[in-house]
Amino acid sequence: MRFSLAPADCPSRIPDTAPDHLFIFLHGYGADGNDLIDLSQYFDHVLPNAAFLSPHAPGHTPFGGRQWFPLSDLSPREIGRGAETAREALNDFIDSALAHFNLSGDRLILAGFSQGAMMTLDVGLRRKTAPRALIGYSGALPLAEKLREEIQCKPPVLLCHGDADSVVPYTETENAYKRLIENAVPVRKLIVPDCPHTIAPAAMEESLQFIALAEAR
Repeated sequence: MRFSLAPADCPSRIPDTAPDHLFIFLHGYGADGNDLIDLSQYFDHVLPNAAFLSPHAPGHTPFGGRQWFPLSDLSPREIGRGAETAREALNDFIDSALAHFNLSGDRLILAGFSQGAMMTLDVGLRRKTAPRALIGYSGALPLAEKLREEIQCKPPVLLCHGDADSVVPYTETENAYKRLIENAVPVRKLIVPDCPHTIAPAAMEESLQFIALAEAR
């Protein structure tokens, strides 16, 4: 599976001048890159010169839409196996995008929703150069049991989840938070009351504060 930086394959917002950050959104199962690219406007005042990319996942679900990996259930084994199969292609895309914009790996921000959040954490914690920040909305930490032996970097992480999520239980974020703490990863957590499987306004507000702090460090 391979990605393309062509606009048809990767919805984007690119500044007129050379960007100083690369912000990549990873959409959820059954959606595509168009689902998240409009979120980029909320980050403009904290990242005024960033390039925003929201690639379409390379796989197709049986009912339409895209997937980072096939998903028949939400068992840790299924998620872990899928994340491992998708990791190389996503890393190749990230490396190509960084090279395209002449940016180093520490200028990367990854943010994902649901299955995209799973890939954000899986790939972001195994990069040789720590990204500037990782944000996971309504997701889970794949291969949590392997993290201690496989973690390559410890970027700041923000985890957001609604406690009324009937698709991915918010306890997945609680578990991810505990595992990241155990591995000395700087992590913040926001559980939004009465919020279903979506990105709540409160999560976006928290994200802006989180990015501003990451930029100040």
